[in-house]
Amino acid sequence: LSAGLTGTMPTEVGSLTGLLTLVLRNTSITALPTELGAQTSLTSLDLEGNLVRAAIPSDVWTLSTLRLLAISEHDVGSSIPSEVGVLTAVVDLRADACSLSGALPTELGMLEAATALSFARNSLSGVVPSELALLGSLELMDL
Repeated sequence: LSAGLTGTMPTEVGSLTGLLTLVLRNTSITALPTELGAQTSLTSLDLEGNLVRAAIPSDVWTLSTLRLLAISEHDVGSSIPSEVGVLTAVVDLRADACSLSGALPTELGMLEAATALSFARNSLSGVVPSELALLGSLELMDL
């Protein structure tokens, strides 16, 4: 979608039942509707570089069909939820420069299909969970 888009994404996005890919890069979208989590067929969600200043809707973290989740450069200002472990089909998870804080959840070790996990330029703390050693397909980890 166009970089000229502004405001909030309409809640009707939840009724697009056949949606497989949603790309909203570098727009001026400021909020994401919770209905985005109703996209149970969605395989690719690319929201990088938007002006969102709120947490990613919790249901997005439970979209088990996602293969790509790219939310870099959002000012979400929260931690990575433990629900991230539901994203078992995810191959590429990018959440760079999102004002994320806290520890990496051990549930990241459940992302067996992951080849890339990137959480660079955040304020994460604590130890790297030993569960990440279980990710045999992982090629890139950027913390």
